[in-house]
Amino acid sequence: MKAIEAISIRCAIILIVCSGIFFISDMGRAAEGKYPTKVEIIQKTQARYDTPENAFAALRSALIEEDLEWAYETFTEESAEELKKLYEEAGIDRQKIFDLEKTVRNTFIVNKIEYKDAVLLVIEYHDKDGSIKKIPTAFVREGEKWKNTNKFASDENLLEYLDYIKPEEIISSATMIRPNRWNLNWYNRIKEHMEGKKWIKGFAERVCILCMI
Repeated sequence: MKAIEAISIRCAIILIVCSGIFFISDMGRAAEGKYPTKVEIIQKTQARYDTPENAFAALRSALIEEDLEWAYETFTEESAEELKKLYEEAGIDRQKIFDLEKTVRNTFIVNKIEYKDAVLLVIEYHDKDGSIKKIPTAFVREGEKWKNTNKFASDENLLEYLDYIKPEEIISSATMIRPNRWNLNWYNRIKEHMEGKKWIKGFAERVCILCMI
């Protein structure tokens, strides 16, 4: 009986959390300080970089619009150049970046944290297959604008914000992904195991790209 009660309580908590995520009112821009916040797609002429939230909305929109140059503009100059090099070294087809975005149903900013000289936004990607991916994204000021930076890509302190829940685990339990390094090196390390399970391949590719961007 106690076990049943515990399961019931757990399910109720999950339901409340999920309800809080899915019944967020629509917003044209990410509202600072109110989380979780749904990220809405904007036009390039609407892009603003006055907050990390708006900077991320610009990046997400650029990828949806398949505008790679706009996407690079949302990064610091140093990070943009590094990204171009990383994509080339990893052999990643840049079109795949856009294709992966098509698998996402909704994107949410679920937390905002000051981190060293940057601001960290914790992003949740709710995919069309029911899976949920949580990935941290860092922003720093470049001049008067907030820009994406990948300078913390090897920082293991950020692993606590990285998570993946497969569709069948949404109502059961979350599977924490805790690699030693969640960037290009991690992708290469698990690449040899991709053929066995399709979800590993898809997740690895997406996390590799998303952690870069």
